[in-house]
Amino acid sequence: MQVFKLTFKLLKKSLPIVMISFFAFTLMAVAVGYQPNKSVSDSISQVKIAIVNEDIDTNITKAIEDILLDVAEIIEIESDKVSIQTALYYQKVDCVLIIPKGYSDSFFSSDSITLEKMTIPGSFAAVQVETRVNTFTKIATAYNNSGISNDTSIKMAISDTMLNSNTQVVGTAKSNNLLSLNMFLGYAMLALFINFTYIFTIPMIAVSKSNLKHRQSCAPISSKNMSFQLYLACFVLSLGSIALFVLIGFIVFDIAISMQAVWMVITLLAMSICLMGISFLIGTICKSVNTTTFIAMPLSMLFCFSSGVFIPKQFLDSGFIALGKILPSWLYTSNLDIAYSNSVFTSANISEMLLNIGIILTFAVTFVLIAIVIQKYKRVER
Repeated sequence: MQVFKLTFKLLKKSLPIVMISFFAFTLMAVAVGYQPNKSVSDSISQVKIAIVNEDIDTNITKAIEDILLDVAEIIEIESDKVSIQTALYYQKVDCVLIIPKGYSDSFFSSDSITLEKMTIPGSFAAVQVETRVNTFTKIATAYNNSGISNDTSIKMAISDTMLNSNTQVVGTAKSNNLLSLNMFLGYAMLALFINFTYIFTIPMIAVSKSNLKHRQSCAPISSKNMSFQLYLACFVLSLGSIALFVLIGFIVFDIAISMQAVWMVITLLAMSICLMGISFLIGTICKSVNTTTFIAMPLSMLFCFSSGVFIPKQFLDSGFIALGKILPSWLYTSNLDIAYSNSVFTSANISEMLLNIGIILTFAVTFVLIAIVIQKYKRVER
């Protein structure tokens, strides 16, 4: 494993710049994801929400409003998209809860329609609203499944939800921590991508120099074995970066192991493999480390801007949204949002996340195959 060890030696010389860039962007991610602890009394007085009812007025839609009255101030706004975005942008409201058409009719069915919400990034309001509505829904469904009528189930669920306000504080705090982790992992496309670019391109560019290529022809090991050891070393170092990044996030934000956190980490691993594929392609094309930085930095910025990391998706221009949807970064942040928003995962949620992960990995394979084709073309050309 001489080449494997040599790769570590090559990167050791550039270790300061690799570590500085990694920790600089990781600290940025921590700063963005940090949510100061708030007491329930403080958060109640600050929360302002709007409810947009696209369904008919029923006892269920009235119940949704009732259970939120004691934890939020309900603000009246226009129901069109522009008014909603304006209210959020100028922080007239912290959260907009949208009750879609057909919600009441499907409330007690197995295929119930999900409420939609739009929030200010990092807002504690979204956590409170989601926790309260989820509690009400679960209690009402449990009563109804036991044979109690719809109207009685709703009335009993309202009462129980009010009584359970104090017990929701712990769950709310955990959700707030997961919100921080969600935002933190979004910045992995910046912190880890730049790191992967250095890890892959520095040794790849070093061994591609013509004088070393001539020496390789006399080496006792084959060129395929050399390449395998080189890329294996890069992959191992990249996995170490991922592990360190995740560990920092879990420690700083006090994350407990849960299915939501597990799905977030699985999604991060898939996206990291895709970013490694792109780094491998960049290392194949470029002839200097400085050039790779000029490519990786704008590309990582594009990923972050077009996928809702820097600017929430609801505020993105339609052109940016169209661009974002053809990039793997959009699927990555979508999976993070699904994992954060669902404390209980259904087959539909899991299928959607697995599909997104599959597409992200397909992007990774595509980038690697393109790089291999370019490498073969260069060998033939020489």
